Amino acid sequence: MKKYHIFLILYFISQVVPFAVYSQSDTHRKIFAHVDNKGFFSNDEYNSPQAKGYTLIGNRFLGKINYNIGSKFSFYLGIDWLKYNGLDGFYKVKPIMGLKIKPINNLSITIGSYDVSNRYLPLPIYHWERELTNFMEEGVDIKYFHKNYSANVWLNWEKFILQGDPFQEYFTAGVLQHLNLIENKNFKIGIPIYTLFNHRGGEIDSSDTPTNTILNISTGLDILFSFENALIKSLDLKFLYYYFNQTEKIYKHNEGTGYFPTIKFNTRHFAVESGYWYGNNFYAPMGTPLFHSVASNTGKWVRNINEMAYLGIAYHYHVNDKVLFEIGSRVFYSFPDEKLDYTYGLSIRFTEDFLLYKFK
Repeated sequence: MKKYHIFLILYFISQVVPFAVYSQSDTHRKIFAHVDNKGFFSNDEYNSPQAKGYTLIGNRFLGKINYNIGSKFSFYLGIDWLKYNGLDGFYKVKPIMGLKIKPINNLSITIGSYDVSNRYLPLPIYHWERELTNFMEEGVDIKYFHKNYSANVWLNWEKFILQGDPFQEYFTAGVLQHLNLIENKNFKIGIPIYTLFNHRGGEIDSSDTPTNTILNISTGLDILFSFENALIKSLDLKFLYYYFNQTEKIYKHNEGTGYFPTIKFNTRHFAVESGYWYGNNFYAPMGTPLFHSVASNTGKWVRNINEMAYLGIAYHYHVNDKVLFEIGSRVFYSFPDEKLDYTYGLSIRFTEDFLLYKFK
């Protein structure tokens, strides 16, 4: 596992050191409150070897106070609430805090709690319901944006341990990259590269559980067509390859692969996506369960070959720039089981920033 630590540290230094000088000219200070409240209903009708159905209904509320010095630095402190309907109290309540700096316009570095709502990862390696079950991530988040290349490097420390603790540390790390090969007004070709590490272990705990690191890599080709004055606003074709590997044989197979070509249409209010999945001994701890060879409820290896058709339909309506309403469904047809699994849901999300005080 040490080689992964070294890789992340070196990458962090290589991105930060050249831009370490902070500009003092932009020093306008202000305090504002940020509110993000999402009410949701999600019903999963699953009866497959990989997952069983369940329902999530409730509210996710994030509130924080931000202290900004110009556009280069901010400090924030707040709280993250998760409330499921039918429970007398909150399911989870967690304080959040963080520091964010922008050494240059294209680079931002956050230490502490950070938002992941704009991190778009494909379904086989990332479950869309995580924002309904998990809090903001905590650790280090680095973002770099450029016309031809963008990257997001993060370290999410999920379980902290002290000397002699009887349980393992647990963290996830990732590198999301996108390289533009061709781009003009109506056409774009790019190469996305998604790399995720899920690590359980530690050197100072007293646990006998073996250390294990799971690696997921996905890459391929992304082709985007944009249309003006047409019913279909965009057409997105993705051809992605997936790879799974584990350092210890916790699961039946140490490595596996998958393929997931998709096509997606976007109109003003609708998004329709269809794809075909073929997985061979594939598993991703943070992914959508139906794509995997491991059962999400038992952790047991349930199948080697997983072949599936996918269809997703969503309707979204912006009441204004602060309120978004969404409703949609996802359908999965398993060829080995010859049966349908599906999910449907709706949500209302309200976000706004309120200026509290501006220093003269």
